[in-house]
Amino acid sequence: MKLTNCPVCGKRIPADAENCPECGFEIRTYLHGSAEKTVASPDVPARSRKRFLIAAAAIVLCAAAGILCCIFVRFSGSAAYDTALLSQDPLPESSSNEAFSQDHTAAPTSPVGVYSGNDNEILVLQENGLACYYCVMPEYIELSCPWSQDTEEHTVSIELAKLHCTITAKLPETGLSASEPSELIFRSESSNWNTEIFTRIDLSPEDYISRRISSNDPAVSVEADGSMTFSVEGITFTIPKWYRDPADDFDTMKNALSFIDNDLQTDYASSILFFSDDCNADSLSRSESDALAAAFAGRFLQTPAVSPAKAQSEIGGLPAFVYEISGLYNTGFQGFSGSSCSGLLTLVFIPQTQRILYVQMLYTDNRGYDPMPEYHQILTEARGI
Repeated sequence: MKLTNCPVCGKRIPADAENCPECGFEIRTYLHGSAEKTVASPDVPARSRKRFLIAAAAIVLCAAAGILCCIFVRFSGSAAYDTALLSQDPLPESSSNEAFSQDHTAAPTSPVGVYSGNDNEILVLQENGLACYYCVMPEYIELSCPWSQDTEEHTVSIELAKLHCTITAKLPETGLSASEPSELIFRSESSNWNTEIFTRIDLSPEDYISRRISSNDPAVSVEADGSMTFSVEGITFTIPKWYRDPADDFDTMKNALSFIDNDLQTDYASSILFFSDDCNADSLSRSESDALAAAFAGRFLQTPAVSPAKAQSEIGGLPAFVYEISGLYNTGFQGFSGSSCSGLLTLVFIPQTQRILYVQMLYTDNRGYDPMPEYHQILTEARGI
């Protein structure tokens, strides 16, 4: 009997059932009674709760990105935000499954097995210990997911950074081979992933590598491992692969960029904002930097606490002051208003152009994870052009 997942409660039920016996959802109406579509079809409807979770995450991220823009414009109170800075060049269009702005068409190396999931996803396990996860939503595609076999427990596990979870499936005692197993049932302790069946398929690389990692900002380049690089004010930064470049107003601004990481399981969010502004001075003293840092943090946080910069640093070979900041998100952050958050605020002075680059990194304090090391790594690995 062919089974499918109820898109509401996730229970495995017969594909020809009229209603879900667990929650009563009209599964036949949802599937429109149509014949099963092929895995290569880009419009196969989602058939598990995970698709809904991913869509919800995307909505949260896009909303958060829009809120960042609105807060920034609303609270800037200066000429820093100027519509004249908006690019007049049209941005490339993108859809949910094709025509993404970054092209990664290199075929995965030596696949051990290619599997198709309930949501028309494709999972490629490679001999080099990395898996390619082609999600139907391009923002969640990952081309360098570590995977491993446990020969004692007879399991295979894959780390999905963007979904903040590890998925595991049982293997036969013979393990993974070029033809077996024919089916893998991946589970996770994280609510970001719903139990899902992946079926081995005979699919050539050209049928799935056309799905690409996307970036919405034309200034951002997506690397093969999913990390993102971009240059602003003569400094090149690299953002870890679990962050997303959401579609927002910053995509058309030459002096601003934003990146967001989100974990629905814990309502965790981490945002990274880059913004440059005129300074009109030959230098930036610590006292001047302190005042600017306090004003900038006040645009986003209620009762912000800005620790004194320990000493002048260098970011990308340029003078900078780094501050630890904390507070409560202000009322503009829908869904996060009043939430406790912490992070870093860095002011980089560019003497050649007499401008200041603000780099604000904030995360909610409700998750057992500290992104401060990755924040520092982004700053220390920045390089001048």
